[in-house]
Amino acid sequence: MMEHTNKQFDAEMESIRSGVLTMGGLVETQMSRAIESLMQDKESAVLDVIGANEQQINQMQVDMDQLCSQIIARRQPTAIDLRMILTVTKIVNDLERIGDETKKVAYKASESTGHQRLARVRYYDVARSAERAKEMLQGKTEGIDLAAAQAALVEAEARYRAAQELKGKRS
Repeated sequence: MMEHTNKQFDAEMESIRSGVLTMGGLVETQMSRAIESLMQDKESAVLDVIGANEQQINQMQVDMDQLCSQIIARRQPTAIDLRMILTVTKIVNDLERIGDETKKVAYKASESTGHQRLARVRYYDVARSAERAKEMLQGKTEGIDLAAAQAALVEAEARYRAAQELKGKRS
């Protein structure tokens, strides 16, 4: 991520980036639990954990949206920073929706028992699809770190060119 003259702004930008990564990790955990509850008969204790985590995901989404709005209002970011903030708001909304859907999967899995359970072949197909969705989610959250690294590289290259220009003018 680019370094700014205002260290507080840098801290706020890092806070939203790390918040998205934390939220993404929690959603990934939810997906794992939902897949597990689909594959096995899980007790209500797991469903209670999934329900509590879903409430935590919802609160994180509200907090992240509020933080992004405050940054935009107070700091009036431009270009890459504004794009990052707007991207974060979209990501947290998507993560919250994914959290809602994984809770639904877990609850539906707990409701269907005995003869209502999917045939073992269908279990495999559903679980494989869910695992693929989880891998895609992991790739997206890892992409946030990659985007930050790329932005830092662009900033470093710009500083290097500026230093070379100054060096050339002094000679």
